[in-house]
Amino acid sequence: MGVVYMEAQAMEVPAIGSNRMGAKELIIDGVTGLLVPPKTPPAIAEALSKLIADPELRHRLGKAGRQNVL
Repeated sequence: MGVVYMEAQAMEVPAIGSNRMGAKELIIDGVTGLLVPPKTPPAIAEALSKLIADPELRHRLGKAGRQNVL
């Protein structure tokens, strides 16, 4: 279980995780956070850039993530 993803979502922080193991059970891609393929630094960088550039996306994913945890 990906406790770190749950903790991030509880604090309304959008989570980025790889689409395997605990992350894929807690993160709904594009709804409560972003999923990327495992071991792909370029995909992680792209997801981070996307969140940095879009405050509305960060807010929406954060709110939805909190609701997901609750």
